[in-house]
Amino acid sequence: MIRPLSFRIVFLASLILFACTGKQTTDKAEVAVLAPAVFKVKSVGHTLVDIRSPEEFASGHLQGAVNINYFDENFLTQLATFNKEQPLFIYCRSGNRTAKASPAIRASGFQKLYDLAGGIKQWKASGYPLVP
Repeated sequence: MIRPLSFRIVFLASLILFACTGKQTTDKAEVAVLAPAVFKVKSVGHTLVDIRSPEEFASGHLQGAVNINYFDENFLTQLATFNKEQPLFIYCRSGNRTAKASPAIRASGFQKLYDLAGGIKQWKASGYPLVP
């Protein structure tokens, strides 16, 4: 049986979309690691946190992001100002800092945590813009 072309297109698009999504296991739960295209869509209207240094942030960041430096001694205290029941979207330069920060963020009570796969480097490589 030959399926309609539209069904095949939807199926392939869904397969690609979900194949680009991964999970990072932490002590408390899983953190969704999202490809840039998925992160871009899912993060709209939610809290977006750039955990790079203030200098890195000033060189260009995602629209609407707030900067909370991972290396700041008050990192978790600053994050605690956000609603822990709402989704939190985080990113860094390459994904290394978010991978290290995720267990502590989850342990502090955030229920839905999303990490940008490959960080801002992958965001730029995907052709998405930054703001100054």
